[in-house]
Formats: sequence, structure tokens, C-alpha cells
Amino acid sequence: MTGNQKINPRDHRSKSFVVPMIRILILGVLLMGCRHSYAQSDPKKKDNSKPTNVYSQVDNFLEFKNTPEYNTFGYNPRISYAPHENHAFILDVPLLYNFQYEKFGLSDIRIRYFGVAYRNYDNFFGSFGASLDIYAPTGKYENGLGTSSWRISPGLTFGFILNKMKTISIFPVLSYIYTTEPTSDQVPEELREVDHGVSLQFISSFVVSDDFFILITPILDFKDLEDQREDEFILEIEPVIDIAKDRYQMGIFYRGAFVSKAHTYSIYFTLFI
Repeated sequence: MTGNQKINPRDHRSKSFVVPMIRILILGVLLMGCRHSYAQSDPKKKDNSKPTNVYSQVDNFLEFKNTPEYNTFGYNPRISYAPHENHAFILDVPLLYNFQYEKFGLSDIRIRYFGVAYRNYDNFFGSFGASLDIYAPTGKYENGLGTSSWRISPGLTFGFILNKMKTISIFPVLSYIYTTEPTSDQVPEELREVDHGVSLQFISSFVVSDDFFILITPILDFKDLEDQREDEFILEIEPVIDIAKDRYQMGIFYRGAFVSKAHTYSIYFTLFI
């Protein structure tokens, strides 16, 4: 989604409005989390602080993405269906507006399966699971809304509990990444290739209280093992607050890809089904 299109002045106005709004919402969530950190400890059945716990839920994301080439803003509903405590199917259907291209529509949808083979948080080795992550090229590359490539990524997740209180844990995720050749004729010739890569994530979970936790995830993403120019370092930060036990949650999500200088800011509301 690169190009030499001129930046419309209203693009800057849109960014100047959206970014402060998101910052205010982020501050609000963090303040609520600090307030809840002093609340009395109560047991709760649902625990999203550990990614090897799966539930049926709907996450409603408002998302703003800023890159050197374009800005997008939109709504991304994420639907998770867990027919069993060890299995989950997840669907993302992002609807985005690209300010530079002045186009609105469906972006690339994301389909995932996650299965947990082992889970016992009383042990240092707390969990193990496998996943399949697929991006489908449903967004139009010509409108700045898609990649025109399939991305298929099977992976393994390991969980380690680092303290007796089970409030600090880390979940390394090792994935193989297969990316098909783009189908759009507007993709530059040097990017028309099939990629084989590897991703290594370290999902770090910090439980501040019964109602508030933070996920911090550094990611090493090697999109093409034969081309180091496409290597990427990514950092994700996600504070989450429980509004009503086993019913509602609210969170913010930041994702920074520092080599490509792409930054995503989101706020979301979760409804457990």
C-alpha cells in the first residue's frame, strides 16, 4: 500500500483530532486501573490475562493506524467462539477508512484457531497450545485497504508462570509465516514474491489487581528469511480493566512497528457471551 499520492490537508486535521481523542481515552482507562488496584481481592472465573485461557466473546475495536504512506481509521469487531475451554475460533472483520485514498471498505479479514493441549498454572511450565492464523486478501490494495496476499501462520505457544502469586507470566509464541505473491497489478515488481518467514513473540502478562492487568509483547518478525530488509521489530502494549466480572472488559491497544514506522492505536470494549 505504498505510493506517491499527495497528502490532503484534511488528513492532518483527521490525525490531529483522532490521536488526542485516543490519548484521553487511554488516560481514562489507566486511571480506572489504578483506582481498582486498591479494591478488595475477589475471585473471578474468567482470566484474560493469560492468552492460553479462551472464552466466547466479542471485542469491539476503534482503531487508528498511522504510517509514512497513509492513515486509516475504523471499526474492527473480533468475534471469538470457544465451544470448549481448550478450543477457540476467532474472526476479525475490519472496516476501515483510508484518508489518503479517501476510500472506505472491508480490509483483510483475519481467521484464527487456537487449541490448548496442556494447562496447569500451578506449575512453572503452565500451558502449551497450537494455533493457525490466516489473513485473507479481502481488502482492495488499490484503495489502500488490503495487501492482496494470503498470510498463513501456524504457531506454538508456551506458558511459563514466574511467581507464586501467578501475577507474572510469559508466553513465548513461535510461528512460521507463509505469504503468497500479491495479486494486485499495482504492487511494485520488487514486492511480487512468495515469502517464507518466522515470528517470535514474548507475551508478558502482569496482573496488577483482580480487575486490571497489562500485556506487553515484544515481537521479532522475519517476513522473508532470505531478505533481511523486511525484518521488523514490533512492540505491543495492552492494559485491560474488568468492568463487570465475567461480563464486560475495556482495554486499549498499541502496536508499534519501528522499522516500517507504522503505529496502531485502539480502544476496545469486550462483551463475554
